[in-house]
Amino acid sequence: MYSYGQNFEDDQFDEVVLKMSQADTIIIGSPLYWHSMSGAIRNLLDRFYNHVSESL
Repeated sequence: MYSYGQNFEDDQFDEVVLKMSQADTIIIGSPLYWHSMSGAIRNLLDRFYNHVSESL
């Protein structure tokens, strides 16, 4: 997965979202870096911005 706003052909974000939507439970873990989550987790959460339905 790439950062929010980047468009690359080999980006797998849609595959990750599909797998997550099929899961009963999702656990997100991250080591702490300077009292915050890792960049990879931040990218994942940022990318959800356009995928959140306003009907929820």
